[in-house]
Amino acid sequence: MRTFDSFELAQEKHEKQEARQVRDFGFGASSEALALIQKHIAKASELVLEKLQDSSRPSMKPIQETLSILSPEKIALVALQGGLYCIAEEMTLQDTQRHLGAMLGEELYAAGLVAFDKKLALNLDKRARKNGNAATRKTSLKIMAGKAGYVFTGWDASERDTAGLWLVEALICLDDVFVLVRAEDDQENHVNPYLTLTEGALAYASGLVKAVLEMRPVALPQLTMPPAWTGMELTLESNGRQYKVPLIRKSPRSLPYQHMKAAIDSGRAQPVLDALTRASQVAWAVNAPIVEMVKWAFLNNVKVDGLPTKQDAALPPKKEASEWEAMTDEQKKVARKERSDIREANRALIGMRSTFDRDVATAEILLDNGNKFWTPMNMDYRGRVYGCTYFSFQRQDYVRAMFQFHEGKPLGETGFFWLMVHLANCGDFGKISKKSFDDRVAWVWDNIDRIQDMAEDPTQDLWWTEADKPFLFLAAAIDLVNALSCQHPYDYVSHIPVSFDGTCSGLQHYAAMTRCEKTARLVNLTDNAAPADVYQAVADVVKAKFRHMADDPSDENHEVARLVLGYGVDRKLVKRNVMTWAYSATRMGMMQQVMEDTMDPLQLLVVKKELPSHPLHVAADTSVNKAGQENTRVGWTAAKLVGGTTFDTIEEVVQRPAEAMRFLQGIARALAHEGKPVVWHTPMGLPVVLHYPNHTSERLQLWMMDRGVRVRSQITAQTEAPGIDKNAAASAVAPCFVHSYDACHLQMVVKEAGEQGIENVALVHDSFGCHAGLATQFRSVISHTFYHLYTDNDPLSMVLEESKSQLLSDKRLPSRDDVSTGDYSIEEVCLSSYAFA
Repeated sequence: MRTFDSFELAQEKHEKQEARQVRDFGFGASSEALALIQKHIAKASELVLEKLQDSSRPSMKPIQETLSILSPEKIALVALQGGLYCIAEEMTLQDTQRHLGAMLGEELYAAGLVAFDKKLALNLDKRARKNGNAATRKTSLKIMAGKAGYVFTGWDASERDTAGLWLVEALICLDDVFVLVRAEDDQENHVNPYLTLTEGALAYASGLVKAVLEMRPVALPQLTMPPAWTGMELTLESNGRQYKVPLIRKSPRSLPYQHMKAAIDSGRAQPVLDALTRASQVAWAVNAPIVEMVKWAFLNNVKVDGLPTKQDAALPPKKEASEWEAMTDEQKKVARKERSDIREANRALIGMRSTFDRDVATAEILLDNGNKFWTPMNMDYRGRVYGCTYFSFQRQDYVRAMFQFHEGKPLGETGFFWLMVHLANCGDFGKISKKSFDDRVAWVWDNIDRIQDMAEDPTQDLWWTEADKPFLFLAAAIDLVNALSCQHPYDYVSHIPVSFDGTCSGLQHYAAMTRCEKTARLVNLTDNAAPADVYQAVADVVKAKFRHMADDPSDENHEVARLVLGYGVDRKLVKRNVMTWAYSATRMGMMQQVMEDTMDPLQLLVVKKELPSHPLHVAADTSVNKAGQENTRVGWTAAKLVGGTTFDTIEEVVQRPAEAMRFLQGIARALAHEGKPVVWHTPMGLPVVLHYPNHTSERLQLWMMDRGVRVRSQITAQTEAPGIDKNAAASAVAPCFVHSYDACHLQMVVKEAGEQGIENVALVHDSFGCHAGLATQFRSVISHTFYHLYTDNDPLSMVLEESKSQLLSDKRLPSRDDVSTGDYSIEEVCLSSYAFA
């Protein structure tokens, strides 16, 4: 019987990562080295600053002046990271100073490139990072920079060595880390000085890495039921050894952690702990046929969304010289990008395959060990529930489909119906999930012959690979066919979860808070005969506005609107904008989304000659900067008009939710004015703390390196908002508030379901799963808890009152009357068929 050990897996994972880092970037980029650097970077920076200001050595003045364009922190990082590399490579002192001088020269090259053309530097940096190790990246970037006209005159050998010696002197001053050793060479009989680490530094580095591994083992499913959550940590076991997982993913020194601990100590947060315990104590089993199909698809290189391929994608053949010279600059750019994207995707496959191997191995070990396991759950500071174990139901399709409840339940007549609805949802062919439940069931019956053929031999009929959720679709199809093969299908015992998702859940919660009847109808909180589509509703209004602009020759947007209408205004064009609005997407952000999702892909098709011309390209896409240089972003004029019009339309269509968002932002700004975080408690007793202190952690990183250290830098606090970043708090409060309430709803569902005997639940934020045979009862639990959440509580009034209690003066706070209340009756959610469908 195979076993698995969280600590051994953590060590194995760590060693593989370290081997790659050291191979590509040297020992200075290893975890041990970075641990030392992080501890001593502040002191090293002070020493560097002192040396830069030291005027007692005139011979060093040219070096000091040259280095002044680099920050003391950057110079200190060069010294520390380079010094550790030289020690690992057992370099002599002379070679060490040469290496450090060369590293300083590289950083000066990078700084000079930024000064030459910052935009060019960023673009070249991004392109070069797609290459392998640091040396390859630097070579690639220098070639590209040279072609762009950047010329850098570096140090000569003498200047390089002098600069390196200057850094060595700084390191020796850091005497609790570095020590200079003078050892005699037996063969040459002369002294070869070299740098090494003090015993204390070595012990700290190795001890810290070991401590991190012990504190953060790779959490694996538990073979015994985990204990109940009672405090800020949960003790789990792995192969006889214990380790702890945190309740919330925040530092014990953070305000959210401290508030949560106080809420637990007072008993106020006990309902949250009870809900997490119920979610953690769901017994699971591996769906063995799905594991076999996942393995088969990978081994046979079958293309399935979300599944890594066994083989790398082939690079397109290089063009002949004559063909290459005949191409335009933009065509060459696309050809380079195509090869670069393929290489990048192939590199990503390395990690994806490693994860895939671990997932399959975990599933097989669970099968070998009785096929009954648990995945403990914890949460983020807003209350959103996550699996503590990496192998969990909340992962992508191929992993989620491996999960089934250990305990089965008979389908019954209603369960048979809901299993077919779930099957149609997972397939979503022809967007059937947007149709009525009866239409979804009819779709299953219309396709039952193919479903049966596919389920009986999915290696021959690959229809399932075209589904929206391929492996979940296949799992549901196999379950349905198994039920149909029984003499009494309603008696079939099913183990797979069937799931019901909220409709644009952020807007659902805002609609309920504000009793906005218009929004409630669009997100299916009313008894709609068929599912409403908020994305289509917004698209319809946007389309009407574009028609009005296109019909008015005097409108400045007349021509662009006409082109956009010709291209097509539909739900796809506006969907991402609508989805992200509830999470504080800005007007400019929506414009960028349209550019990324629509305009750039169209231009790529043009360059590839798959499209004769960009349908939304206008002269205004080209602008001239102050230097007289032309800059063209094809489609930008249309993207601005589409994104801006969509933003305005959303706020018109969902007016009261927009008022609620501005209300919450006003609270955040008022609290920030007094230097205080936003704090509120959900009805389940969870304290949510939105704390954006007026400082930031800058990631300090050497040129072309992947790893860096963090250096705290203080931002000058504005007198209007001492201690708090007002803009950051205002931007984050609306999405965090609504997330805390969808998390609260989920916790209430888990608690109420358990009290009604529904112990097995499958949870992914606003998606709720259960046995098909219990789905009718479970759906009632979902809708009734939503009803009680907003009947028993007025979240906007609650957060306002909590904020008043924290402030010395509440005159800056908005009024609850700033958010109008509509006529929507919250009881209607209990009659709704498609709120969670």
